[in-house]
Amino acid sequence: MLLTFLNTMLLVGVLGSAFYFAYKLNNEFKVVGLSRIAMWVMFAAVAFNWIAMRFIRRDEKIVKDSERLR
Repeated sequence: MLLTFLNTMLLVGVLGSAFYFAYKLNNEFKVVGLSRIAMWVMFAAVAFNWIAMRFIRRDEKIVKDSERLR
């Protein structure tokens, strides 16, 4: 869970900095800094990582509950 959380924070930081630098690049040189597909791929990575955290948390809960039954 900790590694997944750290990965999510890293991805959010990269996504935020990519948006920031693309915005700055567009304002300074009037050029689109990132293609639309690159933005969606980064957003999808954050979303899939969040989904993975939910499933890992659910699996850990199932394991803890099954240990109580024994």
